[in-house]
Amino acid sequence: MEDNEICEVIIPVTERFTVRWEKGIQLDAKVRKDKRLGFYKMVGEEKEILIKSPCTGKIIFLETPSEELTSQKVCVIERCKHDVVTHGLCTFCGAKPTEMTNQYVGFVDRNFAISDNKAQEIYSELESRILTEKKLFLVLDLDNTIIHAFLFQKGDNMLSLEEVQNYEDIYVLELPPEKYLVKLRPYLKEFLEGVRKNYMIYVYTKGTRQYAEAILKLIDPKEEMISKERLITRDEMEGNDFKSLRKLIYDGSLALILDDSPSVWGPIKNLIFTKPFYYFEDKDNKIIVRRKVDAFLFFIQHLLNSIHEIFYQLYVKNIKIPIHEIYHGYRQNLFVEEDISFYNFFQNEEEMKKSRESNILTKLGGKVSFEPSKETTLIFSRASKKLKTCPFENIPIVSLWYISYCEMFCTRLPVQYFDLRDKQNQIVVLEKAMKEIYLSKTNNADNDRPKPEKLEKPEESEANNDKLNAIKDTIEEILVKNFVPNDTIDKRIKEKIIIDIELKRKNKRKADEALEQNSTEAK
Repeated sequence: MEDNEICEVIIPVTERFTVRWEKGIQLDAKVRKDKRLGFYKMVGEEKEILIKSPCTGKIIFLETPSEELTSQKVCVIERCKHDVVTHGLCTFCGAKPTEMTNQYVGFVDRNFAISDNKAQEIYSELESRILTEKKLFLVLDLDNTIIHAFLFQKGDNMLSLEEVQNYEDIYVLELPPEKYLVKLRPYLKEFLEGVRKNYMIYVYTKGTRQYAEAILKLIDPKEEMISKERLITRDEMEGNDFKSLRKLIYDGSLALILDDSPSVWGPIKNLIFTKPFYYFEDKDNKIIVRRKVDAFLFFIQHLLNSIHEIFYQLYVKNIKIPIHEIYHGYRQNLFVEEDISFYNFFQNEEEMKKSRESNILTKLGGKVSFEPSKETTLIFSRASKKLKTCPFENIPIVSLWYISYCEMFCTRLPVQYFDLRDKQNQIVVLEKAMKEIYLSKTNNADNDRPKPEKLEKPEESEANNDKLNAIKDTIEEILVKNFVPNDTIDKRIKEKIIIDIELKRKNKRKADEALEQNSTEAK
């Protein structure tokens, strides 16, 4: 600690003396400048002389009062670090800190900030409590992540209240002079109930505090799952366009984020891919329902609880890692131990290797080959008559929509719902109808290679858009209705993630030991 960060209480005598401290004067006690600390007197004399604090701060050294002393230094005070600042002034000493930039973390209110050191101290206590309770942190955005709010404009023919009542979880929210039509994302309440036991939930939105608190009141009126104390809004962002985890929990190693706008976070690894949620649409000054079904939160709940399980399986082994590593490990092992091939799809192996489909499957952990073999466990193909001649009868053959939905929901979905051999399969029938809509507009056979969440095309007619949305609704409805977690695949993915993390930790320890040994030898 530098000299200018402390001040010493020196007794100006050379003979023996004793000290008597006032009540409350002890180690770690905070004192203001000129506060009465106690008294000292020379041995053999009765007269006591007052000792005052030379500065404002915290006591870090204090001589024992019962002994005869010869050392002149009887007390050391660490100067006030202005850990808590409100309206630009330190709440303890009243001074105005000279630096209010990177050293401070805004918190709850734009006029209230805490120092970086204090933030670390608070987070350390919070982290200790979270780990004791076996929880993690989850940060949720509001708009287009867990709700869709449609701002009612003059001239809009708003859905009547009777129509609104026919739909679940739709509310009219009035914040004069503005009026909103609000739809909670499907499965939101089940999602919150399902993750609350494993996560402490925060909300971080670029909406105003008045707006955000009104939305939270619709979602959780009793604040049983989301507290307003764990809410950050535009009002606290001080004009900053970017969101920062430091405003919430300082350290993001135990946090995951659901937000449909990755750009507002800048470069960050904690963000889970979040499918944007749009429910309403303005059509000829009339507000209509765009999409009725959305399965994202249904499947992400399963993912989050799996991540929690893996984290604490490692934690009991004294392995504590940032949970975003587990999330990315989960994505990278989604198709672990799957030997994947294409049938009647690419002209040659070079075309396959350069394809988007092959790259996605490789990133999701699959082993990709050009042609099916005895080792093949899953085949991707187009729906065509040539499937009848495929010699691999016992290997599932699915369309590329299977990749899209598995990637979107970060979940291994049952292959049977995408089985191209089953002509009665509902999803296959819907895929065929969707393909026909595309072909009717483009006459391009390549359109059966879907891209996740890029189905709508500018040139499609409104009628075709309505049909496509209805098909997507039906597909997601089927997936939710028939979904049963595959314990075998889940176990395989979790085991692979744990093995990879333990191996990575072991290799790092070996590298550190080798580096230390080389450093020792060099000396």
